[in-house]
Formats: sequence, C-alpha cells, structure tokens
Amino acid sequence: MLRTEFVLIGVVLVLTGAGLTIAGYSKTRATTMDTVAGFLQEISKDRAFEDLKEDKTPGYVLIAAGATLFVAGLFVLARSRSKMDMAKNDRPAESCLDNQPRGSMSGGKNL
Repeated sequence: MLRTEFVLIGVVLVLTGAGLTIAGYSKTRATTMDTVAGFLQEISKDRAFEDLKEDKTPGYVLIAAGATLFVAGLFVLARSRSKMDMAKNDRPAESCLDNQPRGSMSGGKNL
C-alpha cells in the first residue's frame, strides 16, 4: 500500500516541475523582436541592436528549477512505495512460543 501523503506531494512536485519547465522553454524561444534585431544586426554588422534582444536567463532558470522539482517528485513517488514495503519488513519476528498450543506451557501437562 502506498502512503497517500507522499504520493500527493510527489504528484504536486512532478506537475509543478513540468509546468515550470514548459514555461521556461517558452521563455527561451525567439520572439519577433529578437528575430528582427538579429536580422538588423546581421545586415548592419553593428552590435547596437544587441540591446533590443530579450534576456533568456529567466527562461533557463525556470527550466533548471522545473527539472529539479520534477526529479524530486519522482524520487518522492519512488520512496512512497518503498517506505510501506520497509514498514512491512520492520515487524518484530514471531517468537517460537507463539506457535505452541495453549496448554503446552506447563511442560505438556494439562492442569
């Protein structure tokens, strides 16, 4: 059986990570202004058009954060299953006295 709180946290982390990664990827795509500035820079061979281009750093930061959260979510989901498996194995070992019939505690003599 899975622990529901770990499953819930893992699913939220995976979905948040995927969303951040997609948002970051869309921020790194070239906009129309970037394309025009690149074209003008290529024609004029002037670096003045470099200021017109949009900074892509926030997009890469979002991609890194999203990938980290995604992997953390997968890790939490994997651990949620193993925690329950370990809990099953952590039971105390059965005593050899538990297997004896009730009347045999007095050396085989029934009182």
